[in-house]
Amino acid sequence: MKSARRVRPGGRWRWINHTTGGEDAPFKGEYLEVVPPERIVQTQIFDVPGFDDRAAINTMTLEDLGGRTKLVARSRFPSIDDLQGALATGMIGGALQTYDRLAAEIARG
Repeated sequence: MKSARRVRPGGRWRWINHTTGGEDAPFKGEYLEVVPPERIVQTQIFDVPGFDDRAAINTMTLEDLGGRTKLVARSRFPSIDDLQGALATGMIGGALQTYDRLAAEIARG
């Protein structure tokens, strides 16, 4: 994965996910709200023709649980069709794999 980010309100981000099938999945967005260390709200756009005109709004909140952190991620899509299209890509499975890898990195210290 390639990534570029400016984490501040109005800052933009872009990343390209390289799939196991050899395809690239480019995404971009803008940070709408950044409240360290509690919350990040950002747009997310699948940056390919036919999809690059619609943005999901992603909100990530972090809660201190006394030595542990609870992460909650929510995505709001512009329409049911956009939500169903995202789900059809395997988005949930990919997100779970990403969180599992993050947990493994944290456990390694």
